Amino acid sequence: MISNIIYWLAEKLMSYKTDVVIVINHDDEKVAKKMMPANKVRKINGIGIDLKQYKLNLPESQKEKFKQSLGLDSNVKVITHIAEMNHNKRQIDIVHACEIIKKYEKNFVILLIGTGPNEKWIEEEIENRSLQKYIKKLGYRNDITQILSFTDIGLLVSIREGLPRSVMEMMVNKIPVIATDIRGNRDLIEHGKNGFLVPIKRPDKIAEYCIKLLSDEKLRETFGNFSLLKVEEKYSIQLVLQQMEEIYKSLGLHVFSQTSERVL
Repeated sequence: MISNIIYWLAEKLMSYKTDVVIVINHDDEKVAKKMMPANKVRKINGIGIDLKQYKLNLPESQKEKFKQSLGLDSNVKVITHIAEMNHNKRQIDIVHACEIIKKYEKNFVILLIGTGPNEKWIEEEIENRSLQKYIKKLGYRNDITQILSFTDIGLLVSIREGLPRSVMEMMVNKIPVIATDIRGNRDLIEHGKNGFLVPIKRPDKIAEYCIKLLSDEKLRETFGNFSLLKVEEKYSIQLVLQQMEEIYKSLGLHVFSQTSERVL
């Protein structure tokens, strides 16, 4: 609490010397506008995402082969969570949710991608609850796009976020996402339209919506299509570069092209 007050005071003092503050989500935009004139606050849609890089249209045979290389059955439903293993990212809630899900669904697996200080603890929790069949800890991966190509449901259950890139990557691949109802996540996921928002530290709600999506292929498809459309319209790298260009120009700074790419 004390640290929050200190940060707030520092930001308030700096606002008097600041020409423009750039934020990347609606919640931060609201806070910034309470500290300084609204015309000093500019919101951009994150750092942007290269749609071509993350949108893989792999043939089913390749997807099946890759799933098998991870030890997965070709017909198993895949739930993927991408995040560093720490207390903020709350992988422990996914472990607890899995215990509920397996009571109602059997043909699923949760992939935990990432490393971090909680890695050993999460591994022990999985083993203590005999969930090895349902949760696979994959550690660090450099083949995220391939994994997302056959992911059926995405998760991000953090306590805090800015504007999570992992969720945008899932959206590009038409994956419905279950995410915590926090800043950043709320910008990307619209409850009941392209996924579900859940309160923090609520494994029961994570499980409830996982079960709902696992059992409804049509709903997954509808949510996925909405996600792709949203990310194409609002979060492409081209759009974000254009937003940044407009901010620089408004400040009287020069923007020029070099080797067919804009340099700010």
